[in-house]
Amino acid sequence: RYLAGLLDEAWRSAEAAAKGPITPLGEPARKHPGATVVPTDHAERDILAKRLIADRCLYGVDKNPLAVEMAKLSLWLITLDKHRPFTFLDHALKAGDSLVGVSLEQLEHWNLDTSGAPDLCAEGIRHDVQRVVELRREIARQPVDTIADLETKRDLLVKAEAMTHDLRDAADLLVASYFNDLNARDQQALRDTLLHALQRGEDIPDEVAQHADLGGLRPFHWDLQFPEVFLNGRGGFDAFIGNPPFIGGRRIRESLGDRYRDYLYVQYPGSSGNADLSAFFYLRAFNNL
Repeated sequence: RYLAGLLDEAWRSAEAAAKGPITPLGEPARKHPGATVVPTDHAERDILAKRLIADRCLYGVDKNPLAVEMAKLSLWLITLDKHRPFTFLDHALKAGDSLVGVSLEQLEHWNLDTSGAPDLCAEGIRHDVQRVVELRREIARQPVDTIADLETKRDLLVKAEAMTHDLRDAADLLVASYFNDLNARDQQALRDTLLHALQRGEDIPDEVAQHADLGGLRPFHWDLQFPEVFLNGRGGFDAFIGNPPFIGGRRIRESLGDRYRDYLYVQYPGSSGNADLSAFFYLRAFNNL
C-alpha cells in the first residue's frame, strides 16, 4: 500500500509533465498507441498501482509452506481486480529456511569459505543462471490481463526452475556436507567425494549419502531462487521487512538441534556462541541488502 501510494504520486507528476494520459511506466500515452493507460478513476489507479508493486517489487520467504500460501492470498485480496485474473506470485513468494543456504560464489568454490580458487565451472554456472535471470525478468514484465497471460508466466517459471534444478540440488549437497555430525576433516573428505561425483555425473554412494541427508531441512539459496535481485550488479534487495523469531543462544540447540546450531556458527562466524536466533536473521538481511 505504501509503495503503491508513492507510485501514484509519481504518476501524477508524470501526467502533469506530459499534459495528458501516461502509461504505467510514466511515458506519454500518445507516443505508445494501444498501450495500457493509467486510469483517472482513483479506485482503478489504486488497484493498478498495487498490482504493479506486487508483480515487480515484492518477494517473500518462509520455512512454512502454508505461510507462503497465506501471503499469496493476502496479496490477491488487496490487488483484486474484477476484470483481471489474480496476480502471478509463484516466482516471488517461496518456501525454505532463509538462514540455511549458500551463495553462488560459495557453490562455485564448493565451500562456505570462498578465499580459494573455484572448484566448479564458474563460467558455465553463471551462463545458466544468466538465462534464468532473463526468464524471470520476462515474468516480471509480463502483465496479467488474461488467463493466457497467467499461463505464459507459469510456463516461463517452469523453464526457469528446470534450469536451476541441478544447481539447487548441488547447493543442497554443499549444505549437507556441513550439516552432519562429522568432524571438520571428515566433512572436507565428504565434500571432496560429493564434488567428484558431481563433476563426473555419477550417483552418490550409499555410504556417503547417509552423511549428506538433510532430513526435513529445506535450504533456501537466495542467489539461485532470486538471481535477478543479486546478479548483474544489482547485489541485493532495497529493504527487508520481517518478524524474526527470538530464541536464546543456549536454547537454539534444544529447539532446532545440534546440527542446525553448529551450521549457523559456520555460516555466520564471529559470535561467542550466545547469540539469539534473531541475530542470525539480521545478519542474513544485512548480507542480502
